[in-house]
Amino acid sequence: MKLRDSPLKYDSVLGERGINLSGGQKQRISLARALIKKPKILLLDDCLSAVDLETENEITSNLLIETGNITKVIVSQRTSTIKNAIK
Repeated sequence: MKLRDSPLKYDSVLGERGINLSGGQKQRISLARALIKKPKILLLDDCLSAVDLETENEITSNLLIETGNITKVIVSQRTSTIKNAIK
């Protein structure tokens, strides 16, 4: 379930240390926390390893489009994560 689909949306209680979140949800929240700070450089080390391929494609497409001039260094075991990266 995505937070925006939850009845309380962004006011949802997540639990201590994110115990009631899946691994993929924790990764998406960590990525959002990093992006909200508007960094000049974003280091992503296997940041989508716990999400399904459909969600990964959605996130990476948006990440490449929406982050503009942020330099992104992406490390991944999945070739699908880096297939659209610019060298």
